Amino acid sequence: KNLTLLLVDTDSAGAGMDGIYSSAREVDEKTLFDKAKKWIEKEIKKKLSNKEIYEYASHAIKVAKKLQPLSPWKEFDFLVKLVNENQYPGKLLYLLGLWPAKRSTPSNLVTYKEELDISKSFIERLLAPSTSLTPSQRIDSLNLIISPELKKEYENFIVSVAGKPRFEALSELAKREQLWIDINNVKKS
Repeated sequence: KNLTLLLVDTDSAGAGMDGIYSSAREVDEKTLFDKAKKWIEKEIKKKLSNKEIYEYASHAIKVAKKLQPLSPWKEFDFLVKLVNENQYPGKLLYLLGLWPAKRSTPSNLVTYKEELDISKSFIERLLAPSTSLTPSQRIDSLNLIISPELKKEYENFIVSVAGKPRFEALSELAKREQLWIDINNVKKS
């Protein structure tokens, strides 16, 4: 049984769509994404065969939703890219509104939950829309172990994305891997 999903922009659909509407079954967004999410979760478990990756992805979505509402499209996009690109989930966190992370240390040095908490802290401290702290003070509040040059790159990034929506700022960050979370640069408390 082959199924086809047709997404229609109702604002620009013309008169010729009547026949398509009458021969198709309308699916509401919630039903669509519930089924799509179940399907992609099976794919993650099957293709990636690593329980921790699935747990990381699920927890990442929960953490992201604590920061701001997350559309089903963003959640689904994250999960699909996780399967298609078959890479460390931390690299795709920007799709959920979280600070991306790179894994340059063995995974036993930090849990994925700790890494996601750090990601959330980066968002809250570095991309806070209204704060009286300077970019330098925001960076210092994270207790990072970084060079003055890297600190300056963080400052420049914060200034360059000031006032931009979070997802737009994080799209820019996705291209600047040197600013991603590196557990080697984070002091353990």
